[in-house]
Amino acid sequence: MEVIDYLPKYYGKKISSKNIKRFAIDLITIRRRRRINRFYEENFIFTNICYKRFSEVRDNPPNADVYIVGSDQVWNSQIFGGELDPTFFFTVYKW
Repeated sequence: MEVIDYLPKYYGKKISSKNIKRFAIDLITIRRRRRINRFYEENFIFTNICYKRFSEVRDNPPNADVYIVGSDQVWNSQIFGGELDPTFFFTVYKW
């Protein structure tokens, strides 16, 4: 099994130092994300290409027998940038 390495720009939030509470939350989030990333690297095989935007996936889609998408990424626009990402709807794949 190979996981499509898709890391869109909206996924990585910038650290905010505008107030101490937000800054502390950002630091905790970064530490948690590092642990999650380490787990991914140790337990999954990723595609050779790291896709950063829909156009990259559209222009060079990964070849696979089966595609599985997590539902929170698909339907919850609040998680990632406030819009639904067309990459998760398989509009670029030829069946």
